[in-house]
Amino acid sequence: MGATFVGGVNDESIPEEDRYWLDCRMRSAIAQLLHRFYDEHGNVIEVDADWIRPGEDYWQETMMVNPPGRSQEISPEGPHYRPEPGPLLNLYGEEVANITTIGDWIKFSRDGSLAIAQTGYRSRGRIGGEMYFCFMYPDGSFKEVAFPEPNILCDITYAVSQDGSISAWNIYNIRNEEESYLLIFNKDGNEIERYDLPHPAIKYITISPDNRYVACSALWGGSRVVDRNTSELLWFDNGSVRKPFFSANSQFCALPEGWVEGFSPVVDLLDNSHQLISNERALLSGTNGGREISINNDGTLLIIGGQVYLNGTNVICNSEFGQNSISPNGYFAYICNDFSLGWEDFVILDLNTLIQEVE
Repeated sequence: MGATFVGGVNDESIPEEDRYWLDCRMRSAIAQLLHRFYDEHGNVIEVDADWIRPGEDYWQETMMVNPPGRSQEISPEGPHYRPEPGPLLNLYGEEVANITTIGDWIKFSRDGSLAIAQTGYRSRGRIGGEMYFCFMYPDGSFKEVAFPEPNILCDITYAVSQDGSISAWNIYNIRNEEESYLLIFNKDGNEIERYDLPHPAIKYITISPDNRYVACSALWGGSRVVDRNTSELLWFDNGSVRKPFFSANSQFCALPEGWVEGFSPVVDLLDNSHQLISNERALLSGTNGGREISINNDGTLLIIGGQVYLNGTNVICNSEFGQNSISPNGYFAYICNDFSLGWEDFVILDLNTLIQEVE
């Protein structure tokens, strides 16, 4: 286990939003690695669990706790046949919810007010039972929406908004590639919007923090950004395979390139303009070149894998690290090795200091 922390939590010259992000990341890492929380008075709370993980990628304020010895596999028929409730804790070790089931496939809002999952099982060969979209609530109740049509699939591709008010899902018809849709559901599990997508192979979905935009990346065929206010769909040949990332203020969307073109699009959603950031490592090292991507609120700092870009210029490169996340205003970055399920090697970078040193 390796970790590098910085001492910026109490530095009042750094924006409070970035210091809070850093505090969340440190508490989340300690909870996941050591199964340990600290209450608001600094008292240690040890939690007995097989694993502890977040279900929301950016702030990671809420954590799933899997009790010792409990199966991580979901029932093929859906959770209503084998419910295994699990607690959600905040980063001070307090229980904030108890949802129907927990596991790697669960995603939930920032505060745990809504958790979602695809339940049931259906293969591309139409083998299996019904396919459900499951909506789980803090009181342990849930709702499942069934898709009985046997040709309709969802490749466990979904996202929930930070406030839990909406979720986004991709479904497609395995017999007709032109029937691919992005579905938007409200918190009650009712479909409220549907958008046509030009290709069924959607791999990742991300909802902007203000809920206005939804970005999708495909296994091939580029990436899309949907403006829910105008129903406009922005399409990019570049940007695929990896998860799109919205800045914390929802102004920018970064779309990581996999290995085809060597350019990663960054969209300014204020005017729908975009720029292509050269990413030569995407060409030189295959899928490892694109990997994860993140961007700060003014669009000046971008991280692709272990590369840090300042105004489009690569200023820091660490080829050993891939998964990353940048604090709202770009003062800090979290980077870890994502080559295996174990992510024990990670660093939290003081980007402000590092960039000053290389300029």
